[in-house]
Amino acid sequence: MRFYSYVDHPRELRCSGYLCSDAAGRYQFLSTTWDNLARRLGLSDFSPENQDRAAVQLIKDAGVYSSVVNAEDYDNFARAAYGVSTTWASFPGSPYGQPVYSTSHLYGKYKEFLNRY
Repeated sequence: MRFYSYVDHPRELRCSGYLCSDAAGRYQFLSTTWDNLARRLGLSDFSPENQDRAAVQLIKDAGVYSSVVNAEDYDNFARAAYGVSTTWASFPGSPYGQPVYSTSHLYGKYKEFLNRY
């Protein structure tokens, strides 16, 4: 979804078939998730920097921060990917019934990104 202000989460509900969501931003935060994180972390707006801070907190909450930090190793990457699968629905092991990417596909994209930058 495209939005034009970082003042707050846009809170615009979109539906596809019977699934509806107000997910928005870099990490597709639901407004309820965003509100909780913004309160906990003292985030004043929905800026990209604050979205990054909130995403890191979700990774820490999932208990896989050290795996993410050491994700160049495939096993750590896989542990991190599965660890956040209840947060991000397209990650392997997600219980939400949406299409998911395989760990090897995501790892390949991750390595491709690292090589580019």
